[in-house]
Amino acid sequence: MKSANKFFFLCPGILLLLTAGFLIAAHSVVFDRLLLLIQRNLSPDQNLSSFTQWRFDWFLYYLAAVCGMFGTVFLICKNPDFRNKIVRMFQTNGSRRLSPNIHNPIFQLLFSTVLGIALTVLFILFYTRRAEFLIPLFVEDGVFETLSAIVFAFAAYLFGKTFVTSKRTDWLSSSNANWIRWLFAGLTLIFFFVAMEEISWGQRILGWQTPSFLSSANQQGETSVHNIESLSLVFDLLYILPAFVLPIVMVATFIFHLQKRTKFWLNLLLPYPSLSPLAFLLGAVALTMQGELFEELTALFALLYALRVEKTVSRFASQRV
Repeated sequence: MKSANKFFFLCPGILLLLTAGFLIAAHSVVFDRLLLLIQRNLSPDQNLSSFTQWRFDWFLYYLAAVCGMFGTVFLICKNPDFRNKIVRMFQTNGSRRLSPNIHNPIFQLLFSTVLGIALTVLFILFYTRRAEFLIPLFVEDGVFETLSAIVFAFAAYLFGKTFVTSKRTDWLSSSNANWIRWLFAGLTLIFFFVAMEEISWGQRILGWQTPSFLSSANQQGETSVHNIESLSLVFDLLYILPAFVLPIVMVATFIFHLQKRTKFWLNLLLPYPSLSPLAFLLGAVALTMQGELFEELTALFALLYALRVEKTVSRFASQRV
């Protein structure tokens, strides 16, 4: 039985490490093939800007790093002690001050991973095969874009509720209380802004005319900020940011939970390790800058993160009142 367990972790570990090595050793060949594929299927004019090529260049290195990291984790999991730590990390919340009933990490791991992969596969099928049955899902104002706006709005509501709850109680009696409360307020505003941008601040629902000063500056002639041509570089950089930030955050989360740290504010703010596959997938999509898919995965990540934070603060606050 023990040898079977070692074999179970050894095979994917070696396969992932070999994949990482191949992506680095044959980087130029794979990169050329990838660009050719993108030009044929995703680029309307068959031309790719230097910025686009740079992003996909980093995408391959990012993929190699993720494969190498997960391959290393699989190999280390041959050790029963380390494997048990990983299992406990996904079965518990990592802190005595957080109730294990707040959310189920295993369910969150499976739900976020399966749904994230499914959205990605559907997106690839839509843009490479132009499957007609997927058109209502991915077109402008389609099912997924509308759902993304609703999910972002709900995440904003959850963070707003968390901010109000934290103001009413002394749930965090420490020097970190004030800035964490205002962080919740900031996240409320950010996700509200994103939700409204998704529906052009209600223009797509109510159908008003875009103001002339905004229509001339906006690439789509809509009432939105992220499509203003002069701000395109800023939003391009914001799209790429998760590719570099999320891996660092998730690695910090793993280290924090494996070491069983007990700082409540860290345990509250860091995403659970169960969101790791979705986070790394989101980082990869951020480098490819496929906007619709990026927004859908971000909405999913934001919702699951906001749900956990809101439930944690509400439960702890109710115990302190």
